Amino acid sequence: MAKRTQVPFTEPVIIPCLFVSGIATEFMPTFVRIIGWVELPSLPNEPHEKRIISRLVLPTDVARELVAALQNGLPARPNN
Repeated sequence: MAKRTQVPFTEPVIIPCLFVSGIATEFMPTFVRIIGWVELPSLPNEPHEKRIISRLVLPTDVARELVAALQNGLPARPNN
């Protein structure tokens, strides 16, 4: 896979960093959709809630780059 030229980032609009407690993925022929959510605490007689806070759509080549970066950057799982 050919590496793309690194272009400097600009941030004309301040975009908050979002912490998610879970994700769901949907795979299509030309893109991958990732939905992120946070789990909200619930009251005793209220239903549990997962609130969607982010949506990403990645072309397949970008999704593959993400997978490669995660595999290289994350520490190995201990063998339990």
